[in-house]
Amino acid sequence: MNLDITKEISSLKCMSASELRAKHLEVFGESNKSNNRAYLIKRIAWRIQANAYGDLSERAKERAQLLANDANLRTTAPKKFRHITRICG
Repeated sequence: MNLDITKEISSLKCMSASELRAKHLEVFGESNKSNNRAYLIKRIAWRIQANAYGDLSERAKERAQLLANDANLRTTAPKKFRHITRICG
């Protein structure tokens, strides 16, 4: 990994959540309201590396899209979970 990129990613660990959100805006071009430092650091580090070394190939992006379209995603919680929610809520 390039030394400059390594330093840039290492510097993320010293940033506050608000500084990380500003960095997120810089590298992604969109804001993020998360205060979870670990999440922000991982996302920003990934983007810095993707910008430096290249993103996924078009073939990989197409395959990911196909997998996402074919996925059987739940739109409602399982009955067992809904029952537990009613007891607690």
